[in-house]
Amino acid sequence: MKPLTGLFVKGVVGFSFVGALILAPTVSYAADKSNEGGALRLIQSDFSLSLKPLEQHRFGVGFKNTGSTTWKKGRDAMTLRAKAKKESYFYHVSWKSGTIVMDLPGDVKSGEVVYFWFTLEAPKTTGSYVEELTLYRDGQALAGSVTRIPISVQGSAEYKPLAATPTATLAAPAQQSVVQLTATKLIQSAPSLTMKQYERTTFGIGFKNTSTRPWSSADAITLRAKAAKESYFYDSSWKSGTVVMDLPREVQPGEVVYFWFTLFAPIYPRTYEEKLFLYAGETKIVGSDVAIPIVVVPASSSALTTATPEDTSRPSTTLIETAAPQARSGIIDDKTEVEPFIRVGLYHTTEPIRITAQKEYDVRDEDGTALAHEQAGAVTTITFDFATKAYTITTPSTSVMTSKYVRLRGSTLPYRLVTRQDGSIVVEPVADQDTIFEILSYSNRPTWSSTLNDNTFRGELEVRYAPLTDRLWVVNELLFEQYLKGIAETSNSSPYEYQKALIIAARTYAKYHIDRNTKHASEGFTVKPTEADQVYRGYGAEKRLSNISRAIDETRGVIVYYGDTLAITPYSSNTDGRTRSWEEVWGGSPKPWLVSVPDPCCTGMAMRYSNNSYSHGVGMSARGALAMALDNKGFEEILKYYYTGIELHKKY
Repeated sequence: MKPLTGLFVKGVVGFSFVGALILAPTVSYAADKSNEGGALRLIQSDFSLSLKPLEQHRFGVGFKNTGSTTWKKGRDAMTLRAKAKKESYFYHVSWKSGTIVMDLPGDVKSGEVVYFWFTLEAPKTTGSYVEELTLYRDGQALAGSVTRIPISVQGSAEYKPLAATPTATLAAPAQQSVVQLTATKLIQSAPSLTMKQYERTTFGIGFKNTSTRPWSSADAITLRAKAAKESYFYDSSWKSGTVVMDLPREVQPGEVVYFWFTLFAPIYPRTYEEKLFLYAGETKIVGSDVAIPIVVVPASSSALTTATPEDTSRPSTTLIETAAPQARSGIIDDKTEVEPFIRVGLYHTTEPIRITAQKEYDVRDEDGTALAHEQAGAVTTITFDFATKAYTITTPSTSVMTSKYVRLRGSTLPYRLVTRQDGSIVVEPVADQDTIFEILSYSNRPTWSSTLNDNTFRGELEVRYAPLTDRLWVVNELLFEQYLKGIAETSNSSPYEYQKALIIAARTYAKYHIDRNTKHASEGFTVKPTEADQVYRGYGAEKRLSNISRAIDETRGVIVYYGDTLAITPYSSNTDGRTRSWEEVWGGSPKPWLVSVPDPCCTGMAMRYSNNSYSHGVGMSARGALAMALDNKGFEEILKYYYTGIELHKKY
């Protein structure tokens, strides 16, 4: 067959056309103009392939929109998918997941042709395969879009530079040397691991550079986990859900480099195999495969649930010091972190959950697979069968069942610029924080007004079953500072310096639990929206408390530290004339910043304190802090009075 050059110049969508594509064989498919999603596989770069194990190949396929409506990028949840239960044999790290190759690259009008260019990576095992690809729109396969590619995998593992790619941006000369790098795994810190649920452990791997030239930062070498979206053992210290860490230093040919990192065990006890590889850019380095068998065993119940602000069954020794560190005044510029996300367990239920939003939104499963795309105002109903452990999702456009938990998020996926500790700047996708979801089946009315219902929330909503407690939870995941704007621990008219002090204490308390990740780990979230943690009422509070939002913005990223330790900062409504020390109420090792101090404005007041009560008396007294603010004391002075010897660090 003759290669095509210059065909379909009009109405072509997607990447620029450089490589040769071959017309697909004639198929008996008549376009049905009543079918809004009809497609016709029209052209492809290869009809069959012969690859070596682990060899990569750039492949292109073109589809004609034979329906009557335009395919909308981002709005129709249109993807090219491989036919596989969990992961295609030819999955490449550039794919969206183990089965989702890529999204629609651009809008495609009726009658136009769109090209999908992507990378196939051959498996290790030799043999004959057939890779089957299909276009999906809103979770439904499009008739006429099935593409089958016979692929023979023979020979020994070898990487070859990819052939000239269809776009100039994918054929950068600097990438040609990357694919020739090789490595040998020489040593690892343990052949296998046994870990408890939510246990963290440090692991090390040593690789020898068997290439003919040095490995340097220009090669963009990273250690990665083999996972579609996020490794089961992902830890917050990793660069992303699959990228563990960067190359720690330049490595000469013949030298050995060690990668030390943290593994964080998942909630489900069973046997896993964590697979890791070295990558140079988006190309796997030959010989760098690592497999770690890991058995996750149940942890004791005391390690998974706590009634106090932290698990005091683990006594702290790092905080017992002979002398207190010298505290510095003012806000210390210490920007070494990125604003985190936080997960709020809103409520648990056995009833159907009805959700809508003021903007168009997507419904996806835990792997990111699209289940539905709905317009503003459309209602999604989610029910859970506790017997079969299955979720049923019903929307105006579809009804589907899945065994995987469900997430609702805005249809747009904005990005933010993140400055890492090494000074590099990366682009990171974030959930759309401007989509406001309303839980129609949830009533959360403040005691002072029965006309309000705080059932609206920013960010994402997740409906997720927690097997350890047999509860179905609705979880709100959002950026940390947006969470703080939904906290309702004081009125909008309270003194501004008091608001700042309260917000910094609230930010520190929540950040402590984000980093520790144990208090509500058994149920899959960080904090509760009640006095058990902090009163959180979501978007309704944000709209009402404009002054507090301003205080949050002006103190963004400011957190309480004691020396080098992030200081947990409990606070209560009042005392009886003095605050209590940590060990006086909750036992365990003393915390030097949580000692008893006089609280004069509360002298003579009655109080009770226990592990769960809001009036435990530890840390800042809200009534006392309010009195100090009315006496023209600033937020720093208030905080340093109630939390002894602390400093204020701006972390992001």
